[in-house]
Amino acid sequence: MRTLKGLYERGQSPWYDNLSRGLIESGELSALIENGIVGVTSNPTIFDQSISKSSDYDKRLAQCKADNKDAEQTYWDLVCADIADAADLLRPTFDSTNQQDGYVSVEVSPLLAHNTAETIAQANELYSRIGRDNVMIKIPATLEGLPAIEAVISNSIPVNVTLIFSQERYAQVISSFQNGAEKASKIPASVASFFISRLDSKVDKTLEANPLLQGKAAIANAAIAYSMFQDQFGSTSNESNAQRPLWASTSTKNPEYSPTLYVDELIAKNTVNTLPAATIDALSSELGEFPKTDLNDQLSKLQSSWNEILTISPIDAIMKELEDEGVSSFQASYESCLESITTRLAQM
Repeated sequence: MRTLKGLYERGQSPWYDNLSRGLIESGELSALIENGIVGVTSNPTIFDQSISKSSDYDKRLAQCKADNKDAEQTYWDLVCADIADAADLLRPTFDSTNQQDGYVSVEVSPLLAHNTAETIAQANELYSRIGRDNVMIKIPATLEGLPAIEAVISNSIPVNVTLIFSQERYAQVISSFQNGAEKASKIPASVASFFISRLDSKVDKTLEANPLLQGKAAIANAAIAYSMFQDQFGSTSNESNAQRPLWASTSTKNPEYSPTLYVDELIAKNTVNTLPAATIDALSSELGEFPKTDLNDQLSKLQSSWNEILTISPIDAIMKELEDEGVSSFQASYESCLESITTRLAQM
């Protein structure tokens, strides 16, 4: 069946790529968990949309106003409350999966993307402040983020490494995780988040003379990353001391592609797929079964496609551009949310 539980039966954990106060209080998140969602991710863009464009936070905003908190303090009050409440809803999943799933991810300030020391400090502070075992701290895979990932892992704090695009950077992320895990008193859960659709959006423009290769780059890149994961973690890849790959940005940007393209083609054991609402809706509306093949079955063919793409497309430059744009986009969302909070506090 094309259901969330069907994905889980194939060995892939479906996480929901969205979070808001309304989602929690309406019971919608509980319903999604009942239907098979086993984790939640958030980011500054998600919180900008949920805080700036709804009245769900008015009571909490009023309390922050009464407490004379500024916009940044208010942002973290609202975010940490949502993360904690969502983590409580997912705690039974966390327990029943032996701490493999049931996590809620919260991102450090994107303004710290190139500041190692402050990223480490805020990651430690957020984990302590929220006070839930099943919270993952999201740290971007910038060059400055790599030593922060190692340090936070060494503190036995779960980490969701975000904004990974290239295989080269992924190899560095694995090394940071492994180095941190060696020092940790208890190896924490961790995921490495590969961004999918954004890569195709860029690469497809360079493949207009080779239309058969369009829509292949992101899936091929993910397949090779999955092969790297298996090579590095081997027989432990289904245990808690492995850093699982996570497929992020899995909504299709090209309307000519199936809305479930990055679900159907990225099925793989011991991975996570973060799904936005539109993708979940598309899954439930399509008939038939999931493909019987998975990434391992397609690896040889996808490796050939990737090799061909490398001869045509400036992949290294595109990967660097995507990382820079990803950081800038989250920074813009964060600052937009702070501006909105400032305005609303002033109006109260």
